[in-house]
Order: sequence, then structure tokens, then C-alpha cells
Amino acid sequence: MPSSTPRRTLSLLDSICIIVGTIIGAGVFGTAAKVAGMTPNVTVMIGMWIAAGLIVLVGAACFIELTTRFPDEAGGDYAYLKKAYGHPIAFMFAWSAFWIVRPANIGIMATLFGIHFAQIITAFPMVNQIPSSTLQILGAIGAIALLTGGNLVGIKNGKLTQNILTIAKIAGIGLIILLALTHPITEAVAPVESKWEIKSLWLALVFVMFSFGGWNDMAMIANEIRSPKKNLWRCLIFGVGIVTLVYVTFNIALAVGLGQAGMAASESPAITLVATALGGEGFLAERAKELVAALICISCLGAVNGMIITSPRIYYAVGRDYPALNFLAQWNDERSCPWQALILQSLVTISLILFCVMFKFHAIEIFDVLLVASAPYFWTFLGATVLSLLVFRAREKSKGTHFRLPLFPLEPIFFAIVCAGLTYNAIDYLMFKQYQMITVAIGGMMLVGVVLGVLLKTKKVDG
Repeated sequence: MPSSTPRRTLSLLDSICIIVGTIIGAGVFGTAAKVAGMTPNVTVMIGMWIAAGLIVLVGAACFIELTTRFPDEAGGDYAYLKKAYGHPIAFMFAWSAFWIVRPANIGIMATLFGIHFAQIITAFPMVNQIPSSTLQILGAIGAIALLTGGNLVGIKNGKLTQNILTIAKIAGIGLIILLALTHPITEAVAPVESKWEIKSLWLALVFVMFSFGGWNDMAMIANEIRSPKKNLWRCLIFGVGIVTLVYVTFNIALAVGLGQAGMAASESPAITLVATALGGEGFLAERAKELVAALICISCLGAVNGMIITSPRIYYAVGRDYPALNFLAQWNDERSCPWQALILQSLVTISLILFCVMFKFHAIEIFDVLLVASAPYFWTFLGATVLSLLVFRAREKSKGTHFRLPLFPLEPIFFAIVCAGLTYNAIDYLMFKQYQMITVAIGGMMLVGVVLGVLLKTKKVDG
């Protein structure tokens, strides 16, 4: 029987695995090379990853105050934007999340899964006649359909899958780190030729911050976490801390095993490192490449599964507020999931991938298109969400018992400035790549969301 009230079924471990698993997708495996090529030396390169971790910790601290202020609210950012700025702004966030940001982010990781899945499966004679591009797209769509089906079975299955994938990917990355540290580079390598340019460092930060994406998803499941006063701050701090430690150590290991120039020259530094450490060529090295590709697949699946769990919670909250969208609020109590929102999200994501295929984008181009097209909306609304703390502090009549930022208002203002910088650089990159058709299509879709946000009637006005 359907129910309109989610239950607190997620433990601290479940919550941490959702955050860590969502953040650590395939991004770090690809962006490590890009960041290495954009920074002048190893110190600055590692510093970028540390800086990003600290920036995310500031954002996480802001979200700790938001989630502990409203521990029972559904929808995360949607709920905070609604309370701070009103229903129309919150609806625009949800609209962009449903049609652009969440399908793009899920699609990015699913596409990267498809790319590496195709590398593995083409080794089998039965499928090596199928074009690689077809295998990549089929792999991406298959991953979304399979994980959506698993979550439709129930949150117990979804969180178990997430826990297994997260632990597996951390263990796999740990093995790569160990291999790099035990097989350091011995020959002299030329340093990376790069200059200290603010623009290049900002662009490097865009890629690094993309690798950290997903930490704020915890807010979308805050009303399903057990013992919220104790666990909300723990899962955010521990989750972001674990990811930062993994990323920094992973990049140090790559620098030790390949050198910064070797990292910058490789399409996949992790695969290059493992193959180099095991002799470069031969049966063992080739099998090692396939194992690293499998690790990247696991990382992608963990990120996709995490977003499939969290994203429909936004639309569930919207369905509760708008009578015309009430079907999105159909919550199955037995499975602890908004099943209709879950299905619709998968259909939109698959449609977005097929839309890119229709324009004859290859899998790696789909990654690029979806990243640059969704980033401006993601960072704009994330900055607005953090700044909502200024509104809540101005309105409050008593301090309450929730967590309070110690240096307020410095934390939300600093993080909002970073979001503005990332938004600008994402738009600049979008214009540089000249994705006019995608830009117009998404702009038109957002315009529809603006109109609907004003016209649709709500059940009630929340304070």
C-alpha cells in the first residue's frame, strides 16, 4: 500500500556509503590527467585536490546547519529553497533537476560505465563484431535500467547494492595506490610545461569539483536517516573526509608511479600505472588493464545507484506540494521509495542519452556535452541553497538546538562565491565548445519551468 511518509531506515553506514559511492564515480580516473596538465607542478596539483576537499567541507558544514534545522523535510535543496525564497524558485530548481541536472549526472556516469564496459566485453568473440559505440550506449542504458529495477524492489536492495559497490571501489582504489607506492617511477621525466594562470587553475578546479559532485545528496535522504541529530553531521563530515583522503592519496600515488608528465599524457592514468607496474605489455598487463576498467565500471555503478536513490526524493517532495503533480508523491511504504518518480527519472535519463545519440555524439562526447550543459544550473542552485542560511538566520527568533556555523556568515558567502566562479567558467567553456543547439534546447526547457513555477498552484504555503 502506498504511503506519503518516508521512514527512517538508513543507518550511518548506509548514509556514508550513499555519499561516498555517489561522489566517487569515474570522474577522478579521468580528471586526474586533466588537472595534472593544467597545473605547474605536483605541489600545486595535489593542492588543488586538497583545496577542493576543504571547499566541499565548507559547503558540507552549511548543509549540516540546513539539515539539522529541518531534519524532517523531504527533498533536500528543494525544501530549503522553498522555505527561503518561495515555491516558484524551488520549483525551478526541481524542474532543472528533473530534466537537466540529475539525468545529465546519471547519464554521465552511465556513459562512462558503457565506455569501460565495452572495453571489457569486446574481448569475447561473441560480441567483438558489434561496433564499440553501440556496446557503449547499450551498456549505459542497461546500467540505468538494471539499477532502477533494483531500487524498485525496495530501499533494502538499493542500499545493500550501494554498500557493496562502495566498499568494492574503495578496496580497488586502495590496491592501485599500493601498487603505485611499491613501484615508483625510476627514470627521469620532464616537468609539465604550464604557467601560473588564474583561468587555468579555475578550470582545473571545475574538473576537480566535478569529481567531488554528489556530497549534497545527503540532504535529499535526511528524513530517512536514523538518529538524525547524531548521524546527519557524521555522515557528511565522514563521507567528505573519506573521499578527500582517497582522492589526495590516489593522486599522490599516480604522481609517484607515473610522474606528473606521465599522468598528463595518459587518457587513463590508473590503467597506464597498473600496466606499467606490471611490465607494460604481456598477458598479465593486459588482464590488469581489464581489471582496472572493471574497477571504473564498479565506481560508475556506485555513483549511478546513489543518484537513482536520492534524485526521486526531490520529485516526491514536489508532488506533495502541487496537486497537478501528485502522482510523483506516490510513496510505496513496503519498498520505501517513490516508485513513479523513480521510473520517470530513468526514462528521462535514457531519453537524454538517446537524444545525444540522435545528434551523433559519441560516448565520450556525450560525457562532455552533459557535463558542460548541466553544470551552470547545478552550481547556480547550489549557491542559492547555501545562501538561504542568510535568510533563515535573519528570520529566526530563537537559536534553537540545531548546529550553527561558527564563523557565520563567512562560510555561506565564501561557498556561494566559489559556486559563482564555477558557474561562470562552466558557461565560458560551454560557449568555447559551441554547443549552441544543446544550449538553446536546455534554455527553452528552463523557460517552460519558469512559467510553470509561477502558474502552478500549491496545496499550501510553507513558512
